[in-house]
Amino acid sequence: MRDQTIVDQAQRPSGFLGRMMGEVMAATNRPRNTWLLGQLDIQPRQRGFEFGFGNGETLTGFLDRSDGGSALGVDWSQAMIDTAASRNKAAIKDHRLQLVCGDVADPTFKIDGLFDRIWCSNVIQMIEDRPGLFVRLHANLASQGLLALCFQPRGPSAPPPRVLAPKCLADLKNAGYNQVEVCWMPNASPEAFCIVARP
Repeated sequence: MRDQTIVDQAQRPSGFLGRMMGEVMAATNRPRNTWLLGQLDIQPRQRGFEFGFGNGETLTGFLDRSDGGSALGVDWSQAMIDTAASRNKAAIKDHRLQLVCGDVADPTFKIDGLFDRIWCSNVIQMIEDRPGLFVRLHANLASQGLLALCFQPRGPSAPPPRVLAPKCLADLKNAGYNQVEVCWMPNASPEAFCIVARP
């Protein structure tokens, strides 16, 4: 029961335990997420969109690197919304960051506007209809935009990266993305990849 509670909180954090789990995951995942930010090739005044942002550290990193930029974060956990809002008070006050509680995997959930950078970290393995999501995200990606999908397995039930990566590559190409490539994080244990795709 305890192990299942941990798994549930890792996937959909809620309440005090969820906020604590978010901080633990952030500390564990910080090297991977710092590497992910490097793959985004962030430029000034860009508009970013992260789904499944956890405690909001990667959104903070994007805004720090994009001088004059702005971002939208969508997460299905209100606990993570609250944590990320506390971390990014200044950006929210300055209207550089908007946080929304929602599920991008739901086809009825709509995202308005175009984004220069769209990314997620350790979320894509939980999306059942990846092809459908990739098609919807394609409509939100600016003409010179970039989509990045980062993954590093956590726990015995996580799919092997060498199995998940080619599946995502094929789904992205079928959804109409160009210049799709996979990068592997140096010296990562377990292995971590970042797939970068352009419209």
